[in-house]
Amino acid sequence: MKDAHADKGKNSSAQEDFSVNEPNICNTSKNFVFEIDIKFNSKEESYNAYNSYAVARGFGVRKGGKTNNVKGETTRRLFLFSCEGQSDKLSPFQERKRQRLEYRCSCMARIKFKISNGIWEVCEFNDVHSHPMIEDNLKYFIHSGRRLTNATKNILGSMINAGIRTKKVVRYLQNEADGVENVGFIEQDAHNFVQAHKRNMISDGDAQTLINYFMHLQSEDSNFFYSFQVDEDVRLCNFFWRDSTSKLHYEYFGDVMIFDTTYRTNRHDMICAPFVGVNNR
Repeated sequence: MKDAHADKGKNSSAQEDFSVNEPNICNTSKNFVFEIDIKFNSKEESYNAYNSYAVARGFGVRKGGKTNNVKGETTRRLFLFSCEGQSDKLSPFQERKRQRLEYRCSCMARIKFKISNGIWEVCEFNDVHSHPMIEDNLKYFIHSGRRLTNATKNILGSMINAGIRTKKVVRYLQNEADGVENVGFIEQDAHNFVQAHKRNMISDGDAQTLINYFMHLQSEDSNFFYSFQVDEDVRLCNFFWRDSTSKLHYEYFGDVMIFDTTYRTNRHDMICAPFVGVNNR
């Protein structure tokens, strides 16, 4: 039986093929050989090693089925080619809610581990593919190879809080990494993180978050004005805001104003009534 870390210390070629840059993040080159009985110390290490190898080769992976013993402990775990299998067949009376391109194929590339006492040991490895590999200049699109590091998340969160648009933040990070292929994620990943970040910001209540945001804007712009009303249960029922630009426009074009109340949201049944003016000069 072989240990991945033991092999790493025996010769320089193994050191080049297997390395650990961060805790639980293994990097394996496409020349690394997953032999039967080779061992890893955890699920994260075994998955990351195979995933890193797959991305280097030009394909993605996903987690497959697992086998548990009577105690509920996992004893077998399978990692598969990400497009393995076939899509679910719909009956003639069913219709897909969203049309997508068909990517699934019958490729049987996979790796299986048996787990005992926390040690993950390779017991099956199939590296035969029935599809072409992704080209080097497109590998950064592989889903399993993309991730936002904690440092990237901190930068995204800080710059978004400062009012910088997600697209501009992504462009900045891509320039810092010397190319979109080196940044480690695509723009959609950043947008997904920002949406989750914003949801976390309002987890304590969207009304209080709105008021806090207005207070922040007022601290940066003395001409920003806001006001709100609450009901007998101290719930926000009406609010109004106006920034300095709106005030300036009103001074110039305030002779004709429209107070439009035709918009009504479905969730809270609260009227959205913008003041609309026209540049008549």
